[in-house]
Amino acid sequence: MAYRLICDNKRYSFSLMDNGTDVFDSRVHFILSHHVDSDYKYAWQACSAAKKMERKRPLHVEAMKKWAMEDLEKPVILDISAEEMIFNHYNEMIDIFSSKTKDPEEDDVEDIKTEGHMIYDELRALYEAIEDDEDKRKVKKLVSVLKKIMRPYGGIKKKEEREESVSDELGLGAGMGAGMGAGMGAMAKSAANIIEYDEEYDEEFQEDVLTDFAEKVCEAIEKSHPNCVFDIDVEGQVNEIYVSDKTSSAGDQVAYAPILVASFNDNFNLRGLYPVGNLKSVYPYHNAEFFEKYWKPIVNSIGHFLFEDNDALVVSQNIPDFKSGSSKAIKAWDVKKGKDKEVKLEFKGEEENESWFIEDEGKDLVPAFATPVRMSSAQNKESVFFGKKIVICTDNSLESIFKQLGEIIEIIPHADYVELDVNFGEELGVVRLTEDKVEIVN
Repeated sequence: MAYRLICDNKRYSFSLMDNGTDVFDSRVHFILSHHVDSDYKYAWQACSAAKKMERKRPLHVEAMKKWAMEDLEKPVILDISAEEMIFNHYNEMIDIFSSKTKDPEEDDVEDIKTEGHMIYDELRALYEAIEDDEDKRKVKKLVSVLKKIMRPYGGIKKKEEREESVSDELGLGAGMGAGMGAGMGAMAKSAANIIEYDEEYDEEFQEDVLTDFAEKVCEAIEKSHPNCVFDIDVEGQVNEIYVSDKTSSAGDQVAYAPILVASFNDNFNLRGLYPVGNLKSVYPYHNAEFFEKYWKPIVNSIGHFLFEDNDALVVSQNIPDFKSGSSKAIKAWDVKKGKDKEVKLEFKGEEENESWFIEDEGKDLVPAFATPVRMSSAQNKESVFFGKKIVICTDNSLESIFKQLGEIIEIIPHADYVELDVNFGEELGVVRLTEDKVEIVN
């Protein structure tokens, strides 16, 4: 299943596609789910809605696929009333759901409960939205059928009961185990979007958390990048968000290229926020304008930032505005020692060479300079990678490592080009790449 974004009159909608056929178009089918709008002000909102519809509400998609299969030349049914479309759709969803509940595998039981409650929530929202008494009676009949199907699986629980249970499971505001101590209160952790780490968190939970953070990242820059969208990566030990912006368009189709990477550790602490691609050539990481236009607004939106080299977790409210030639001690939490500490935020340079970095106990994080290095020879190319640790693969033909972050472990200079041995972690291993296939992110 793929999705495409549609831009029309500076508004964004989406469609979900199966083998090239549109099976769900938000402009038409938004009436089928209260989670979907017909269109959106910003591209990231349409992007997020499309991803959630596919991942969190698959029964909607399955029902729409059956409709599309009836007439491949006309997958979007437009010649029936909105009410008829809605009730046909929910009858189809319940039929599909009912077939799934017959002799399920043990591993499928929780999915059945989740999907059953999803349908119930949708029907409840539909009931509240409609006014016609006859239509309300139809919704009640559908709910009765659903409740009967759900009886062997513990019945239907009210949404409030389920949300309270989920809140307890997530441990929001409860601490950070070894990473956080009692010194940062529960309220502060909640405000800073700090989540207690649990080894039992599954990939779905990771995707939910990173999707929420990705929305915050895009929202922070939506005024300057109204076309930005996001992807997330939760493979293995990777927790990363890739933000892309429009590069070109043809009709209602839009092409994108990466501009930012946000990296999180196992505790979902934001630990890296790097410009890539064209954005990096304009605003290198330690450039003052990157700090003001991207780094600080995004960190404010996320709520915290972890300076890993300094073991310092900083709550966003403590981060000052950029002021050239100044420095400020800011409160932080030492994630290793489990106690309060201070780090110094330095703003240095003048005009185009203004930069910023963190100082802690006399150890500086080396700043990147505002002016990008020009690579005119292999020697210059080689020097660009000295002291650099992290790169991102930008070659989309290398599917297994495209958009993956890796650590440079060796630089191999040649007469007119440079090769790099890059370690992409346990699963992907070390890959040798030429310098044109990567971008430096740190």
